[in-house]
Amino acid sequence: MSLVALLAACASAPPPGGRSVTIERTTFGIAHITAPDYEGLAYGSAYAHAQDNVCQTAEHLLTLRGERSQFLGAQNTGDLGLGRAPNAQIDLFIRYHMDDAALARAGATTSPDVQAALRGTWPATTATCRTPAPTACPPPAGASPGCAR
Repeated sequence: MSLVALLAACASAPPPGGRSVTIERTTFGIAHITAPDYEGLAYGSAYAHAQDNVCQTAEHLLTLRGERSQFLGAQNTGDLGLGRAPNAQIDLFIRYHMDDAALARAGATTSPDVQAALRGTWPATTATCRTPAPTACPPPAGASPGCAR
């Protein structure tokens, strides 16, 4: 069930494209990313982070889409800013306050390097959803052990 939630959160992920990124890990698992530009560096960093934190990444994607209640239960709680709130309240807040057009306008005013990093981050984060993932994540604080993640 948790794999279904993870895949549903990543259903609209674009293919990674033709980036040239190398992720090498030390014997302790620390990722070292090599890429020719900021987009590649952001892609590699986000991909390695998502590999290491697949449950956290999936939870953040659900939060950004306002779908926490659907997959994690409306009464269970999650982080919003510096506090915790029921998932239903988080979903309502995100859906009401997230303005994709305003975010796109703000992103367009940043430097070319920041825009390249933004282009690289999203596909990398969602691309990890197509790789083998753990089938069970620990439930969030305050959630019942049967919570689908």
